[in-house]
Amino acid sequence: METKYDVIALGELLIDFNQAALNDNGNYLYEAAAGGAPCNVLSMLQKLGRKTAFIGKVGKDSFGEYLKETIEDIGINTDNLLMTSAVPDDCDLLIMNGISADLTTEEKDQIESYMKSGGDVMVLLGNIEGDVPNLDALLKEYGMQRVNGYIADMERCYQGNYYYIFPDISGDSDLMNGMSTQMVMMVNAQGMELTDSERDTITTTSFMTTSSNGYAVTEDSQEKGTYVLGAIAEETIEGEDVTDENEEDSDTETETVKSRLTVITSESMLDSQITDSFSTLENLTLFANAV
Repeated sequence: METKYDVIALGELLIDFNQAALNDNGNYLYEAAAGGAPCNVLSMLQKLGRKTAFIGKVGKDSFGEYLKETIEDIGINTDNLLMTSAVPDDCDLLIMNGISADLTTEEKDQIESYMKSGGDVMVLLGNIEGDVPNLDALLKEYGMQRVNGYIADMERCYQGNYYYIFPDISGDSDLMNGMSTQMVMMVNAQGMELTDSERDTITTTSFMTTSSNGYAVTEDSQEKGTYVLGAIAEETIEGEDVTDENEEDSDTETETVKSRLTVITSESMLDSQITDSFSTLENLTLFANAV
């Protein structure tokens, strides 16, 4: 009987980001390369003339497509490589950086399902133009509502540049840990207001705001107010009743999990051109604490 494959490997297939060069600002540039021990072995076997196949799962996105094409070009069979857009069960934190377009209905449903099972999500808003009903619905579910326009601050700004904002920061000791100057800069930020969440189990608090001289600026209007630039929504979710079967008189306990949605209204929080230009800024420290 003829053997269809000499070796079949099951396991992880991933992206390795390797340092490639420095840009003109002295920041590291990284290149993506396909990696993961199982396919590294299969790749060598293919070069030795063996027939190989891979069993695994990758994301249904640009990285996943790149990985699939890479191992197919080597000759590794991918009939049993699954591609999914679902959030992995072992995901500790889902980061969505620089959102500038709306979520699909499927993406919104997957994020909600992930959070209702105790997931943590961090969102950094990008330059949003046009309507984003699914994103807005997700934020509103957790007690946050975007306002139209970009945020200017007449009081907490950098040298009269009203869209270069030093937010007013507040929060618990964990959020402020390691921050000596408490100085963060945000550029071209969106703004939010806190509203009633859709469930009583959700608690939403702000940790970055403008001064009372903040403005939501559009082409047609300038609305004055104090706007939220960063907020955290936490929810305690009760799970199923669990009884220890090994103890005859044990009490039934209810498992609880906590989910967390953190929203920062500008991707400039992580912009190296900003953080490298001002040595006193603590953007990255606050970001790490918020995570």
